[in-house]
Amino acid sequence: MDPTLKDGRIVLMQKYNLKLKNNDVIVIKKDKNIIIKRLIGMPNDRVKIDKYVYVNNIKNDEIVTENNR
Repeated sequence: MDPTLKDGRIVLMQKYNLKLKNNDVIVIKKDKNIIIKRLIGMPNDRVKIDKYVYVNNIKNDEIVTENNR
């Protein structure tokens, strides 16, 4: 999965109280830092990360880890 956002890009955000689902991009504000992440698992999902990423024992080829570049 190529990065959706690259360093230096401008991001517009709006707060919603929606149900989150896999592949949603979320923004977290912690202290003075803003963290942007993509969801790859939901509650009760089993996520395993080694050379590849597995969600509920299914390999996800779209997600790139540092070990499989």
